[in-house]
Amino acid sequence: QEARFIKDTKVRWNKFVEIIGDVPLISLTRAMAKKFIEKRSTQKYGKDKTISVKTNTVQREIKTIQAVITRVTREEDINLRNPFEAMTVQGLGSDSEEREPLTKRELSKLLNRCINDFDEVRFLIILQACTGARISEIAGLRIKDIHTHEGITYIAIKEYGKRTVKTKHSIRNVPLIDFASEALNLHLTSLDESAKTIFPSYADGTTVKSDGASNIVNRYIRSTGLDKTSHCLRHTVRDLLRHANVTADIAHEIGGWGSQDIAEMYGRGHAIAVKYDALTNALSHIQITSKLPNEITPKKAAKQLNKPSKVKVGINHQKPRQMPQKVDKS
Repeated sequence: QEARFIKDTKVRWNKFVEIIGDVPLISLTRAMAKKFIEKRSTQKYGKDKTISVKTNTVQREIKTIQAVITRVTREEDINLRNPFEAMTVQGLGSDSEEREPLTKRELSKLLNRCINDFDEVRFLIILQACTGARISEIAGLRIKDIHTHEGITYIAIKEYGKRTVKTKHSIRNVPLIDFASEALNLHLTSLDESAKTIFPSYADGTTVKSDGASNIVNRYIRSTGLDKTSHCLRHTVRDLLRHANVTADIAHEIGGWGSQDIAEMYGRGHAIAVKYDALTNALSHIQITSKLPNEITPKKAAKQLNKPSKVKVGINHQKPRQMPQKVDKS
């Protein structure tokens, strides 16, 4: 978390210097703060410079800059009123866009397209759509983060190297439904024996290029005719879990959304099998009509986690496992 905080702080401060200039701290004025807000609020970004900077983004930058100035003036004993004190972006939050989840039909369409175009990027989408994990959590997975317990494959989402997670609740084990597990086995055959990560194009075992993964995934999703993003997949899984009457504590453990009740924080959490059944039931109505290819030809087959599943690929054909009597360690 510290590395990410430092990186974000530097980026936001550099935006300030880019607009105002590298002026002495003692020379900062309220007028400069207002100039930054005005200029930053009208800037565009993206490949074609057509996407406006959101008001909430500018407000976060203001808070960061204000905190930096406060810290420096206190530590260096500088008598300066913080020019960003009580500054607020005009129309804050008015440009926010609600991230709409995919409908069952839209998710079915997307997954079938991913099967037909199966490769690293398409598998990344499948894995995110079947777990509800953040794209950075999926893109950063290592080979060693894949495990099995009593026949259930699951991924361990954790911090390592420069790869951080959003909150403490984000560290978790998420089971893969049979379709996702079968897709994983197929994808692993395309990796070199020396591969340390599941998605070598976006992670090297130390750092994760989550922005690059997000950009290419979003581009592919929109190419299918869906005006959605990768983060919409996360909202979709949460909705599907809710519609399947999965209790909030189990859903939170699956998605890493955090706990609503302090009592839920005690104990080891739910067993992998319990979370597996919850995800299987939640995704049971997604219609998969395409079939995964038998092999991926570009690279020599190198890794196979376990034997290919005998379950038919279609999510809607899976039969929910019986809930175990014994609670297993998750």
